[in-house]
Amino acid sequence: ERMATPSIVDARAIHKHFGALHVLKGVDLKVAERELVFVIGPSGSGKSTLLRCLNRLEEPSSGSIVVDGIDMLDPRTDINHARQRIGMVFQSFNLYPHMTALGNVTLALRKVAGKSRAEADRLGRAALERVGLADRSEHTPGQLSGGQQQRVAIARSIALEPRVMLFDEPTSALDPELVGSVLEVMRSLRMSGMTMIVVSHEMGFARNAADRVVFMDDGLIVEQGAPAEIFEHPAHDRTRAFIGQIRGIDRRAAMSTWDRFVDTFFNGKVMAKYLPDILSGMVVTIELAVLIVITGLGAGLALALIRSLAIRPLNWLIIFIVDLFRALPPLVIIVLIYFGLPYADLSFSGFVSTWLSLALVLMAFSEEIFWAGITSVHKGQWEASRSTGLSFGQTLMNVVLPQALRLTIPPLTNRTIAITKGTALGTVVAVTEILGEASSAMSNSYNPSPLMMGAAAYLVLFLPVVVLARRLERKFAWKR
Repeated sequence: ERMATPSIVDARAIHKHFGALHVLKGVDLKVAERELVFVIGPSGSGKSTLLRCLNRLEEPSSGSIVVDGIDMLDPRTDINHARQRIGMVFQSFNLYPHMTALGNVTLALRKVAGKSRAEADRLGRAALERVGLADRSEHTPGQLSGGQQQRVAIARSIALEPRVMLFDEPTSALDPELVGSVLEVMRSLRMSGMTMIVVSHEMGFARNAADRVVFMDDGLIVEQGAPAEIFEHPAHDRTRAFIGQIRGIDRRAAMSTWDRFVDTFFNGKVMAKYLPDILSGMVVTIELAVLIVITGLGAGLALALIRSLAIRPLNWLIIFIVDLFRALPPLVIIVLIYFGLPYADLSFSGFVSTWLSLALVLMAFSEEIFWAGITSVHKGQWEASRSTGLSFGQTLMNVVLPQALRLTIPPLTNRTIAITKGTALGTVVAVTEILGEASSAMSNSYNPSPLMMGAAAYLVLFLPVVVLARRLERKFAWKR
């Protein structure tokens, strides 16, 4: 079970998958004895999952973890015994509501450490005294404040005399006035030499107390170093953006509500930095929209014309295809083409998958609109043209279709605009159109201003189309 290691915590190449979601992507973390390591990063970066892997509350998909010389992933390891060396404090306290504070602290002492009730009570009261709650030992969690509950949770962990303490957002569920009492207990643990790994957004505590700050993003450790290095001179763009966002929060606290709103959604520096990306996304969106309109409307008109030939088997097939693509959500079609067809050895890029999917949807709706227009032309129009010797095709192209197009302009333009705006769905398959670029920029800048730029870009592209469609409706409307 034991193995020599220079660090009290040595995690190497930790990967963690939740189904298809790859949360940890090869994380290496070593922590020396008596070291306080602060792990920071945006939500969803894998910080809490890493902590939970260290004591195997989550099973890593691969990698190795050694804590105090114990191989945590060795099948022969007694994990319950090993966890006594690793205390953990949770964001939501997780106290046992049916037990007193003392009962919460002493349960593991009696059931896992094998202490007698008297010895467990003595150690439990000492732990509660250490966190300043000796006078609350007989209170249940419901009779304690949030800060007091979290301190009981800390006492529950330290009573087992762990070698390492893991803190997972210990103050994020507390009211601001209660945070100080928990941080004070953590400071006392720090002074006593406890090895601690803390996931938290308490940057002031990290700056003043941590030996090392680790910045995580997208399942990886991007950068780590002394607090002064990370907070004052970060080396990586992602770290700088995150620290800048944290500083921005502090700076915005002193702003008026209006200034804070402008700084959040219309930040000039952020918008200037990512304007080229948004313009690039506009080009991709235009290319995608043009292809969708040309192919979708062209295919829809072709199907309507074929259907007018009244060949029954063909009509059944067309009706089935049209109903299928009218019923399926566009996003489902995109996912089926992009992720499903490769299993049949047919692979398309995200751009092509989005184009084909939305073109098929537009084809289905436009075919029904074109067909409705064709069938709405009075039967007498057909008879009058055929009586002059015009063929079926000549009647269709010269008499029926022009009238049908006039009738279909309003519904056809509205449906075309609605479907073409669906280009934003391409972000699901990594198409770098407007929304894809705006989302990426927001993720990198930790500011929603790029999304406002994206919204403006959509207006610039589609508002003229809406105005043009309205004019076409008026131009082709029948004179009453």
